[in-house]
Amino acid sequence: MSDKTIKNLAIVLVVLVAVFGLAKVITNIKQKPAEVKKYDFKALTKDLDKIEVEKGKEKYTLEKKGDKWTIGGKKADKTKVDAVVTALGEAKISEVASEKEADYSLYQVDNKAGTNVAFYSGGSKKGEFIIGKQGSDYQSFYLKLPDDKAVYTVVGNLSSSFNVKSSDWVEKAKK
Repeated sequence: MSDKTIKNLAIVLVVLVAVFGLAKVITNIKQKPAEVKKYDFKALTKDLDKIEVEKGKEKYTLEKKGDKWTIGGKKADKTKVDAVVTALGEAKISEVASEKEADYSLYQVDNKAGTNVAFYSGGSKKGEFIIGKQGSDYQSFYLKLPDDKAVYTVVGNLSSSFNVKSSDWVEKAKK
């Protein structure tokens, strides 16, 4: 082999080793995992006196007057409201499900499929979020906070609690 051929082979070998090494380094770089947001669901339950719910075209408000909850001027089912308040206080974000806006419809946290819920105390909004579909384990649901692109997996059963019509909140007449 000529000196020129050996030189060219050496250059090719060095380039291949460099490319392989760079590829190895790039694949070993750990991507920073998405940070799980801390959200104080329990704080929303303190002095809670109004819950606004909007899903699709349906919009309704649960309001507390004294120690009684009402919806559309009718007495609300205390058991259901108490269950929601308890579930709200126990909810906890467990992980980031996605940070892509393209996934909002998949998790049903978009304005079309999601349930927008706002919580008030003394006329002030204490918090709001969009509740999406239930998780595959039936122990969790997906949630999106305003001004946050992430979709979170939340342990709890708020999804099923708010996935009802306004008439389902009205106290049924006792027989």
